Amino acid sequence: MYLLVAAALTFICLFIGPNANSLHRLYRDRLSRAFLFPRPVDAVTEPDPGLFKFSALKPRDEAGEWRNEAALAPYLLMNTAINLEASRELNKRGRNADTFIFSPLYVGSRATSYATTEDFERMIPDLALATAMATSGAAASANMGNSTKKILTFSLSLLNIRLGYWLANPNRLGAFVSRIYRWIANVGTLYFACETAGLLDERKLNVYLTDGGHIENLGIYELLRRRCKVILAVDAESDPDMTFPSFVALQVIARIDLGVTIDLPWQAIQKQALTVTSTSLYGPSGPPGAAGPHAAIGLIHYGAGETGVLIYIKSSLTGDETDYILDYKRRNSSFPHETTVDQFFNEEQFEVYRALGFHATRRLLTGADDFAKPAAKPANWANEIKASLLLLNVPRLMADRVAARP
Repeated sequence: MYLLVAAALTFICLFIGPNANSLHRLYRDRLSRAFLFPRPVDAVTEPDPGLFKFSALKPRDEAGEWRNEAALAPYLLMNTAINLEASRELNKRGRNADTFIFSPLYVGSRATSYATTEDFERMIPDLALATAMATSGAAASANMGNSTKKILTFSLSLLNIRLGYWLANPNRLGAFVSRIYRWIANVGTLYFACETAGLLDERKLNVYLTDGGHIENLGIYELLRRRCKVILAVDAESDPDMTFPSFVALQVIARIDLGVTIDLPWQAIQKQALTVTSTSLYGPSGPPGAAGPHAAIGLIHYGAGETGVLIYIKSSLTGDETDYILDYKRRNSSFPHETTVDQFFNEEQFEVYRALGFHATRRLLTGADDFAKPAAKPANWANEIKASLLLLNVPRLMADRVAARP
C-alpha cells in the first residue's frame, strides 16, 4: 500500500513545475495587487495586473518603430541574482551568484548570455512584470547568492522558505521548442532536489533566481557596466551604524569586474546622522536641526578619463524633519533602520518612511539642504553637477541652487 502511494506521488510530481510549491506565486500576487493595479479608466477592460508583460513597456507601432511614449520613457532594468553555487567557473565560487536582469528588450546574465524578452514571454507564459518584481525582492530562500548559509540550505528547503524563482535558462531557451525538453524543465522534483542540495549552475535547463541584493544590493552595478553618465541611487537598507555596507561591497566588485572606482564622501552623512537619537532629536545643536546632509554627490571614474556622477540619497535623519517623523523616532529608537525581518507595518510606519524619503529628496534637489562632496573636486565641479541634474529633468533654477552649494 505504501509503495503504491509513493509511486502515485512520484508520478504526480513529474507533472508539477519547479515553482508550483514555493511561496513565489503568493508573494508575486501580493506585490501585483499592491503596485500593478489597472488604471481606473481601463478597470473593466485591462487584463489581470499580474499578467502585464515586460515587453509591453517598450511597444512598437505597425511599422516596427518605437512608439513615441516608449522611445522617451525610462528603460527599466530589474535586478536579480542567479545562484551559481555549483558553477565550474572559479571566479563565481566566491560569490555563489552573478547579476541577472529583466528588461523590456532582453533577459539574462553574463553567465547565461541573453535572450530577447519577447522570445521569453512566448516560451514561458508565466513570465510577467509581476514575476520579475517578486523575484527581484525574493530575500528569503534556501539559496541566497553570497548570503547563502550552507548549513541551512537543506532545512530551509524542507520548510519551504523559498521565495526564489526557477526560470528557463536564456542560453538554452531554444531547447524549449522541443516538448521533451519542456517536460524535463517542468519536473519540479528534479529542481527541488538541486535547490535543496545547492547544486545550482548555469548549465541546466532552468536557473534559480533570487533577490538582486544577494549579489549587489543597490542596483548600481548594472548601470556601471553600461557606463551611465548620471546615476541616482536611493539607499534604504537597514544600516543602524551607518557604515554603508552595500556601497562598500559595490566598490569591491565594481573595481574587480569593471575597473571602476567611485569617490563618494558618505562619511559626512554618517557623522551627522549618528548625532540624532531618540533622546536628542535635533542633534547636538538643538532645534531646528541641521539642513542635511541626507545625500552625497560623488564621482565615478570609468577609466581613460571618462567620468560620471553618482547622486546617492541615504535613509537618514539630521534633525530638521517634520514633527511626526521626529516623534516616531522618539518612540522607535531604531528608526529609520528598523529590521526588514518584520514584513508587517501599520499606517503610521508607512507614512514616516515615505515622508522621510520625500523630505531628503526634495530638499536635495531644491538646493535647500547641504550634501556631502568629494574632498578633491574637479575644476568644473559645479557645472558637472548642474549638467547632471538637468539630465534628470530637474528644473534649471533648482539645478542652479544645488550647484551653487559651496
